Amino acid sequence: MTQEQAADRFGLSKGGYTKIEDGDRGLKVDRIARAAEIYGVDPAVIIGQISDEDLAKVAKGNNNSTSAREISGTRDDSNVRIAAEPTKPLGAFKGPRDVPVLGTGVCGDDGDFRFNGQTIDYAPRPPGIEGKRDVFVVYVVGDSMAERYEDGDPLYVDPHRRPKPRDIVIVELKAPSEGEPGSAFVKRLVRRGGGKIVVEQFNPPKELVFDEDEVARLHRVIPWIELIGM
Repeated sequence: MTQEQAADRFGLSKGGYTKIEDGDRGLKVDRIARAAEIYGVDPAVIIGQISDEDLAKVAKGNNNSTSAREISGTRDDSNVRIAAEPTKPLGAFKGPRDVPVLGTGVCGDDGDFRFNGQTIDYAPRPPGIEGKRDVFVVYVVGDSMAERYEDGDPLYVDPHRRPKPRDIVIVELKAPSEGEPGSAFVKRLVRRGGGKIVVEQFNPPKELVFDEDEVARLHRVIPWIELIGM
């Protein structure tokens, strides 16, 4: 199947489809089901709930050794709400529900959200982060990162791994007053150095620059390809 043919069956432009293959765009639930139908596989294959050995057998049977892997892309992104229904099928992960979901409040013009410091729920632990300490989840709200994440998508965040350029990150600013949460932004890291942290958003496209001394923490969002252990 060519990319043009696959894009047509998805109802996408070729450019939109290649973003999925390149991992720059994720799949909502309806497109996960559509991908399974197009490639003749179980939806579990699309979200990674299958061994590499079985995945290779499926790929060989479809005479297409890369599409099942590539279609599972990564997602990331923007504002966050306290109680959101994720578009990612978290129930497909069979691990223990021990990853804390941190409550947030939507900020407004000065940020995407604020952490309120409370654990409001627990999310399942995907196989790719088994044993990883201090990972937490927040939910996307809004569309400033809509090229990668949709409203309601869960973000699994690693507070210990240093982000590198092109990683999706949460920039948490220092609070204006002690005891209050600071503004936070979900963006893609462009560069850091010279006392500055430069990030970008996708919708509308623009860069934001922060002084490092005003940033409390810079968290890395774990890509979905890592979460499913590929």
